[in-house]
Amino acid sequence: MEFSYGVDRPEDVADLCEKYEEAEKAEGDVRNVTVTAAPGTEQEKDYAITVPADNHVWIMLHDDNSYYIMYTDKECKELYEPEEDVKEDKHLYAEIESYEEAEDEV
Repeated sequence: MEFSYGVDRPEDVADLCEKYEEAEKAEGDVRNVTVTAAPGTEQEKDYAITVPADNHVWIMLHDDNSYYIMYTDKECKELYEPEEDVKEDKHLYAEIESYEEAEDEV
């Protein structure tokens, strides 16, 4: 990992910070996106963000040992089909799957 101090922000980082600041100030035309990971378990955790309605949100939950399957219902029965240009509030649920378990099933 490399760290730099006292330098200008890279353009992509500056853009991301600007979008975040816009979302904090936005009123009215916004949407809330919430993901509940591992619903109904001891590992349950909510992740949420409020963004201007014309911004895109990409949901990326993963770690070295697990991946997440997205659902539209708390029971994790209805798979989430990603949409383009979602303009309304969205609450999704993510079920954690182990890479090791997935390999065992194949």
